[in-house]
Amino acid sequence: MSVSTIQKMNPKMLVSDIANFLDCSVPNIYNKLKSIEKEHIIEKRKSYINHDIARELFKFKDVPKKVISVQTPKGGVGKTTITREVAVRSSLYGKKVLIIDIDHQGNLTNSFGIQGEKHSSFYQVLKGDINIKESIINVLPGIDIIASNLKNSYIDDFMLQNTVNINKVFRKHINKILDCYDIIIFDCPPSNSRCVSSANVCADLIAIPIIPDDFSIDGLKMIINRIQMLNEEFDSTTDYKIIINRFDARTKASLRITSSLINDPILGEKCFENYIGINQDFTNYRMDGLSIFDAVRQSKCCEDIDKLTQEILGISNG
Repeated sequence: MSVSTIQKMNPKMLVSDIANFLDCSVPNIYNKLKSIEKEHIIEKRKSYINHDIARELFKFKDVPKKVISVQTPKGGVGKTTITREVAVRSSLYGKKVLIIDIDHQGNLTNSFGIQGEKHSSFYQVLKGDINIKESIINVLPGIDIIASNLKNSYIDDFMLQNTVNINKVFRKHINKILDCYDIIIFDCPPSNSRCVSSANVCADLIAIPIIPDDFSIDGLKMIINRIQMLNEEFDSTTDYKIIINRFDARTKASLRITSSLINDPILGEKCFENYIGINQDFTNYRMDGLSIFDAVRQSKCCEDIDKLTQEILGISNG
């Protein structure tokens, strides 16, 4: 494993958020930290902890390890932003996270300040050029990544030419590192390619971010049909959940389509309860090379991602 030289981010779990999550007072959290011989950090009169302290503080029981595939019906729906912020928030609950960027555009890799062309990609892992453990880069405490570059665009050709088994090709590599992480997240390209199918059958859950417009709904149906075909072909039961992103209560389209989704007898049960509101902070912090959780005064988008992360991880108070 290598370590990224760019460590601009300093994500924070506010002590007030911990108190809300654990349903107790802030002084009680200070006592909990004292009992494990840890100190909170203070910045601009706000108290917070980081991943290392969170790993000692949070002791979740019966929370299984998870492999998640994040896939979208089209580009531009916020897939990369959601993947990154959920990974960051997961680490602040003390989870060890691995992100595998298989989108050859490499936007997620770039968002961590990593130049993908200088590192090995998952394509090279599949080819056998490098062991998966050697391709991993540490980007933040609790977060590792397998970077992406343009070579990942060859994954489908490699799979076709070598007639590899979609059901096994990713899984055999993931099994080598599964015990090292609490959550592994595939960031997939916006397509129904062999590459995406392999990530999907390897996953415990497929997360599908959409924005509430007619075009996304059409693409959503295509993805769901493909998931059902893969489950039938490989006799698997991989589940999927829909993330409603950029919800805007001021627009009729957003209200109408979101309402139709959550009230649909089938799709309604497949939607995460918590959805992400439209918020310029996502873009602003990303442009500065930061996470939304770097702020000591955190906005509504942090609350949205926090609640979504709790759902994805399957964690509850205490």
